[in-house]
Amino acid sequence: MKYRPDIDGLRGLAIAFVVVFHLFPQQAPGGFIGVDVFFVISGFLITSIIFNEIVRNVFDIYIFYWRRIRRIFPALILVLLTTLLIGWLALWPKDFQNLAQATIFSSIFVQNLSLWRESGYFDTASETKPLMHLWSLSIEEQFYLIYPALLILANRFKVSPGMAIGALALISFGLNVTMIDSDPVGAFFLPQTRFWELLAGGWLAVRALSQPKDALSRFGNARSKQWLSLAASLVGLGGIVGSGFCLASNMAFPGWWALLPVASTVLVLSAGPSNFFNRHILANRGMIWLGLISYPLYLWHWPLLSLARIVEAGPLSPATRVAIAGLSVLLAWITYRLIERPLRTTRSPARPAFVSMAMMALVATAASIVFSTNGAAFRLPPDLRPIATYKYDYTKDARVECWMRAGQKNDFAPSCTDALKPDDRNRPRVLVWGDSHAARLFPGLLLRFGEQAEMAPLNRDGCAPILGIGYDNCRNGNEYIISLIEQYKPDTVIMFAVWNVYNENWNDQLHNDRFYSELKATIRAIRAAGVEDILLVGPNPQWLGALPDTVLKYAWDNDEVPPPLYMSYGLNPVIRTVDLKMKEFVASMSVEYFSLVDLLCNPQGCQTRATSEPASFMSWDYGHLTTEGALYVASRLPQRFFEARERAQIGTSGSVGQRN
Repeated sequence: MKYRPDIDGLRGLAIAFVVVFHLFPQQAPGGFIGVDVFFVISGFLITSIIFNEIVRNVFDIYIFYWRRIRRIFPALILVLLTTLLIGWLALWPKDFQNLAQATIFSSIFVQNLSLWRESGYFDTASETKPLMHLWSLSIEEQFYLIYPALLILANRFKVSPGMAIGALALISFGLNVTMIDSDPVGAFFLPQTRFWELLAGGWLAVRALSQPKDALSRFGNARSKQWLSLAASLVGLGGIVGSGFCLASNMAFPGWWALLPVASTVLVLSAGPSNFFNRHILANRGMIWLGLISYPLYLWHWPLLSLARIVEAGPLSPATRVAIAGLSVLLAWITYRLIERPLRTTRSPARPAFVSMAMMALVATAASIVFSTNGAAFRLPPDLRPIATYKYDYTKDARVECWMRAGQKNDFAPSCTDALKPDDRNRPRVLVWGDSHAARLFPGLLLRFGEQAEMAPLNRDGCAPILGIGYDNCRNGNEYIISLIEQYKPDTVIMFAVWNVYNENWNDQLHNDRFYSELKATIRAIRAAGVEDILLVGPNPQWLGALPDTVLKYAWDNDEVPPPLYMSYGLNPVIRTVDLKMKEFVASMSVEYFSLVDLLCNPQGCQTRATSEPASFMSWDYGHLTTEGALYVASRLPQRFFEARERAQIGTSGSVGQRN
């Protein structure tokens, strides 16, 4: 296939959208579609090469993979190695260990599967994953691991390649549309829901090579084909640009929305290189140059941006972002001139392929050493290593069957309400109602009061125990919990949440009045259900970053080992405001309010540890309680809410009667 400069220009447009989206997301909120454009281009070009060689009976699958390795590995090895070196110099052990793990997964092209596996409510923010962008490269290489064999089989068994590719594309697209609601993270990262984008380009390549001239050659005379080509290019470019500026990352993507950039790219490619827009817009020198460095630019820009965010521990200034963009372009150009272009002209693809595989193995080995040494924790003084390597499994003693995710409906296990049913032991029944913060308080309550009270946790991510607010499953779930309170009439209801996120503005009276009204209505509903004892636990102190990381940075910067028990460094100041407002709210509700700010904070700051051990942190992240922290809090809650009292009577039907 003859060289098409417009395709390099299209690559340039795609990488421009991706880089702008990552560095200045408000300027191109849909710039992530650049990856989808890359997928279509890749499928088109690679299929053109494979199909042409298969038809001429000269296709060698070993040479194909050697070429892929020669094309992909060298620049990737350079970026992975450089990122590891920067991590050695700049990252704390936990971040460095995470980077090492990502390096291992990226070196074997399964980064997309790793990201899908580790995604969840408590997943680390994508901005602090320097190799997250390599998910797309992993999908591409997974595709090309099986794709040549499929084309060979189609040719051998005389199956139309266009029909085969089209059928596979439809199946993949169907999986994408089906999964976008039930498993949106899977739809984004899994190969089977993304292959259709590469197959779309592959289908176009087969159709184009099957025609005597180009994909539009069977439509009318030369003049009508010119107009059709012009229209296809115009509509396609408009669709790509419109997607980049009009789509947004909060949309259900890929799903149906991905059809817009994918179909638009197919239109631009099908228009051919000679129409006005492809020739003058895409094939101009600037766009071609950007397209030529698009692969190394894609590799470089995200690690630089992510590492800068980690080091700065906060938002980056516009000047810093511009500097990162400039440095990314410079490194991409150097990589292209000194690595990519020389290797493209080598006669034998096997030798650089073998060398590249050996070097990739060395990079993976180095990353494995970093990972096995807890992120090279030996770089730090011995007293700080327990803090630097601190990890916490928040699920180990949580009642996960009673802890719903946002996407789940009222799928609480039957055992979650067993504790609400009266029995012969005359133990008080306590309902712990709230979001993930309440779910993490529960293990401490169980350790402290498990022998003297029956306790039932009913929790949901991002869902305050307040009627009338939150997403659909939250509102429906809270109504369901009220119905359970009416049915079982527990002795005590404990309400706990990360209260600050459920009121838009704590300094605005209108928002405060609305929050107060909703909270009051919920208290009224609990009382109407027959429960008198309600304990409202105020917000836990919160930190601007993960508490262990914050303590480590403070200890390192101030040379204070062990770190202080009370600390104001990195403390989120809004929590004191929220605590004061909530005290005002409940003053007229006849509800007991327990202030965690009063319990855990003093003029020096807020408590960081639950015991004398340096790594017995109150929270493992910004504010969720560890079990040690939850036990510390639970041990200081009012004892009377967990003491035995007069029991409600059981009727003959098994329902709970009115309280005596």
